[in-house]
Amino acid sequence: MTEDTDTGRPVATMPGPPSASAKPAVEVVDLRRRYGSFEAAQGISFSVQPGEVLALLGVNGAGKTSALEVVEGLAPDDGGTVRILGHDPLLERAAVRRHLGVVPHNQLPSDCAEPGEGWAPGPSRRDAQRPSGGRRSR
Repeated sequence: MTEDTDTGRPVATMPGPPSASAKPAVEVVDLRRRYGSFEAAQGISFSVQPGEVLALLGVNGAGKTSALEVVEGLAPDDGGTVRILGHDPLLERAAVRRHLGVVPHNQLPSDCAEPGEGWAPGPSRRDAQRPSGGRRSR
């Protein structure tokens, strides 16, 4: 919180965009991941600045999961470098785990049977307690 210079009242502020000189929170350079002779991740590079959000999109077999397994420290790379806040996720897993959050693709709500179908929560506990099917009586 900062103070408004005219009124002296507290004002909530949001952090601005990171400066160009800020160290990336996640840095992946020329990442490669192999399964036998099949190269699942082929030279993937990206960086994520503090405060940014990243989504990996691609067709099945593009190497998204293989790349994220390396970034999370769950699998070794076969080339390239990965750093999370300056740490190697495979060799310094404890330091990385405190700062990394991942939602696995197999943790979708069970109601989503097909891609593109929406998910909506069921009735709330408050609605379930109403005798008129969730509507308030007037």
